[in-house]
Amino acid sequence: MPVSRQVQLGWEDLQALAAATAPLAGASRAWIDLMKRVPFDEINENTQRVMPAIFRNLRDVPELPDRDRMRGAFKYTWSRNTGMLHGVRPVLAALSDQGIDYRILKGAAVQVVCGGLGSRAMGDVDVLVSAADADRVADIMAVEGFRRGTFSTCSGHANAEHHDALNFNLGDCHVDVHVAEFKAPSRLLTEMLVAPARLGRAASVPVRLPQPELLLLHAAVHGCLASGPTDFVQAVVDVAALVPHVNQRRLILAARRTGTVLSLLELERTLSAVGAQPLGIRLTVDELLTARAGAAIGRVGVAAAASSSVVRRMRVRQRGSLAQTEVARSFN
Repeated sequence: MPVSRQVQLGWEDLQALAAATAPLAGASRAWIDLMKRVPFDEINENTQRVMPAIFRNLRDVPELPDRDRMRGAFKYTWSRNTGMLHGVRPVLAALSDQGIDYRILKGAAVQVVCGGLGSRAMGDVDVLVSAADADRVADIMAVEGFRRGTFSTCSGHANAEHHDALNFNLGDCHVDVHVAEFKAPSRLLTEMLVAPARLGRAASVPVRLPQPELLLLHAAVHGCLASGPTDFVQAVVDVAALVPHVNQRRLILAARRTGTVLSLLELERTLSAVGAQPLGIRLTVDELLTARAGAAIGRVGVAAAASSSVVRRMRVRQRGSLAQTEVARSFN
């Protein structure tokens, strides 16, 4: 069922994952072995993506090949991430002032929960809202000087109600606004908004976050929907970073409620393969069958929200046959 089973990880990918997620001794060996076989200038895109996480994991090891270059990647990522968070601060303040509930997702949220801003590459700040608030959020973005960009393809959207993320730009600050009721897995995203927010701060910016268990499940689903190894590798690193911050019982219960158990198991296998701290999930055959049934139900349709003109515009946007086929493939 998960698309990630079609993603083939090579030797370098597994070494990079071990360097980013394994305990110190194993992570150091993985990085040294990688640098013996692959010059730093020739590392692949997947290793480049997780380089800040590798440095954060190995930052206390003084003698490592190309340590200064790893540190440079971390510092660059920190600078870029803090710039984006400062750029989106007026928007988040306006959302709070107007009583609009939201959650920060993905890279920014993972770093706030785990600490170490700069340990995770971010292309944008992802903001989750409800369909009822989508119009008001778009208006706030415009008032704060953000320009709506081109529609950005997102494979997580359900085939029955496919639309693209609302993408906004202001200089180097990029924001994707996602509508909970329309993006798969809608059960998980809706629960993120229903559950009490976790309050945090990043680069002096107050933010509202999902509970860590829900954030980990979202990372696992994102990895299983990945069409290529780069996104899958990043998802594994995100899950590994969140493992120490979650309650296992709450995690399993949330996975069952949201139909995401199979995605969790998929990422668990990769964590075990690279020597990272495992989730320790053990399910009976009946529980696995229930999880498969829940996942199938979760892929059937999503709720409509006709009151939002933003959502209506996204729903009626015509998609090419190739794009429709690619989206459908993600849910087969």
